[in-house]
Amino acid sequence: MKKIVTKTYNLERKLFYVAISSVAMLSFAYVYFVSAAVAHVVVRKELSQEITNTQTHISDLESAYIIAKDSVGIDVANARGFEKNEEKVFVTKVSSNMALSLKNETE
Repeated sequence: MKKIVTKTYNLERKLFYVAISSVAMLSFAYVYFVSAAVAHVVVRKELSQEITNTQTHISDLESAYIIAKDSVGIDVANARGFEKNEEKVFVTKVSSNMALSLKNETE
């Protein structure tokens, strides 16, 4: 009978160590995943703030561009030596004779 009791005791001891190891591993995994989630939230907030700052900077640059574009007028152009050109030149595309065509098409 002692052999049966000893085997049961060894089996219970092994199961106890497996259970303790599992609990330890699961608690470490829980701590890791919670800390990773917190870190991702912090990084996301930082990136969101950086995106907002970049959009604000772009908006400021667009406003400066519009103000600069609107400040250029005929007076500035004349002051820099530009003259109004009354003669208009239009460019048209001429069809090339070197183009490929089907045999039954004639021009």
